[in-house]
Amino acid sequence: MRSPTDPVMAAAVRVRWTAGWGAGLALALWRHASSQMRIERHSAVMAGRDPGITDRPVPGDPADVQSRADGAGPSFRRRYAIRVRNPRLAPEAVIDAIARDPNAAAPFEVARFVKTAGRLGEMREGDEYLVWMPGPWNGPVRVADRSPASFRLGTLNGHMEAGEIEFRARMDGDDLVFEIESAARSGDRTFGLVYGPLRLAREAQLYMWAQFCRGVAVTAGGEPGPVVVETRTYPDDHG
Repeated sequence: MRSPTDPVMAAAVRVRWTAGWGAGLALALWRHASSQMRIERHSAVMAGRDPGITDRPVPGDPADVQSRADGAGPSFRRRYAIRVRNPRLAPEAVIDAIARDPNAAAPFEVARFVKTAGRLGEMREGDEYLVWMPGPWNGPVRVADRSPASFRLGTLNGHMEAGEIEFRARMDGDDLVFEIESAARSGDRTFGLVYGPLRLAREAQLYMWAQFCRGVAVTAGGEPGPVVVETRTYPDDHG
């Protein structure tokens, strides 16, 4: 039997992962194209550094953290938001529900949250997850912050991106607003190619988090509006 470190075995595993990623990506893009979900897109290329909040502290061993400075290519800030009219749950209850099990909202064909550190059924600062993707890239993350109406994840070494992502909910009048906001660069040049010029990974990411927003809206109850996606690209910001 070949060792997992054998070059031939490693190459075979990577080919299998890549094939799986292609199949999963194709399914995601097909679902994305055929989905009746309303999505509003806004995008812009900005000069200079990202003026928003970035690179906030992550608890635990800092050597494990993959910050934007460790990434490749431009910085991207993306925000996904959905408004729910007449929700049955308050913001704190919505965040608590998805913190207990993020898979309740995640689209199964492109993402599965597997907890690797911390107790199941809860989310605390320092807990870790591996977000399984259908291919050569997976997403190890650590919970950097947890409040009653939000939580933030920092990327760890090996993640396809380098940065952070925050999930939050709030009331706006009688409506519940759920938002996901990320500030990150590509984890390596290969992913940067697929995410940037080829845009395939960027569309798959949009589908993933837009569906996640829709899943949260279902959890909250009420009448969901369109998912609004804002993308800001900062070519000069390398973290």
